[in-house]
Amino acid sequence: MLHPLLNENICGCYVLLLENNHIYVGSSANIPRRLTEHINGYGSGGSKKYCGWTSKYKPLHIYYVWKTQFINHMCNQTHVFDRKLSMERALTLMAFELWGTDKVRGHAYSTVNADYSKSQALVDQLTSDKHITQSMIACDFIIDKGLPIEELVDISMKDNSITEYFDHCLKRLIANQHNL
Repeated sequence: MLHPLLNENICGCYVLLLENNHIYVGSSANIPRRLTEHINGYGSGGSKKYCGWTSKYKPLHIYYVWKTQFINHMCNQTHVFDRKLSMERALTLMAFELWGTDKVRGHAYSTVNADYSKSQALVDQLTSDKHITQSMIACDFIIDKGLPIEELVDISMKDNSITEYFDHCLKRLIANQHNL
């Protein structure tokens, strides 16, 4: 059974803890429905089909849910540096930073048997390209969460990882909400 706070109107991104310490990052306009599909499969001509990663490693726990309108690159028209804003992308890159390329799948990196440690595109996104993802995170906090730009402009993006930057933004959001 899903958490009662996850109703059918919850749109956003999620991180699942799977068997053997594997992670899956996804997004949906209806998170409860999508999580049920990961856990139980969904009917297609009478047979069950799962996401390849959650079929190989069964979901154990909903690790994180981030409510946002910027769920993925295909349905979103807000652009940052000529890329559509995607919190699924940002959370997937954070998961790669935290757990490694062999333990994580999500966003454009969802092929089950791929060796993403050899992906130059992923290496670029986690290093030289990380500021684009950090800018996407900042846009989500400004536009979707209503955090004033003044709260984000002094957070250095120079040396932080994507995960550290997200944590700094989240701390500012919480502090701002407590000060209201």
